[in-house]
Amino acid sequence: MIEILTRYPIVYLPILTLLVTPIIFRKLKSKLNLKQYVVLLFSILAVENMLDYVFTMIGINAGCIAEANPIADVMIKNGSLGQFKGIASLYIVIVVALIVKNPENFTRRSEKITIFMVSIYTALMVYHLIILFYMNCV
Repeated sequence: MIEILTRYPIVYLPILTLLVTPIIFRKLKSKLNLKQYVVLLFSILAVENMLDYVFTMIGINAGCIAEANPIADVMIKNGSLGQFKGIASLYIVIVVALIVKNPENFTRRSEKITIFMVSIYTALMVYHLIILFYMNCV
């Protein structure tokens, strides 16, 4: 692992992304109204959820990666991971609709949790792109 980190310093980019994403969203919050902010956060989360599935399947089919999550690995072998990701994205859209209808439900705690989830998914997207393109997996 240390050889990978010294040989490919771009591997540090997901960590930087994880640290910078919350700062970006704090700045965006001051420029958008609450409904726009909530829709943006959850839209990014839904899109990154589906992109995670796409990038994982590309990497697995190219033979560059293996699924680390044993439950997701079983779902991939059964062909049901795509359905699960689609349902999860639909759930995210439903949550957005409920919050936009009643913005008081979006508390400070739920904002922090959502920003944390978006930060994790954004770092994961950067990691996927590094593996797929920088390490010649496609």
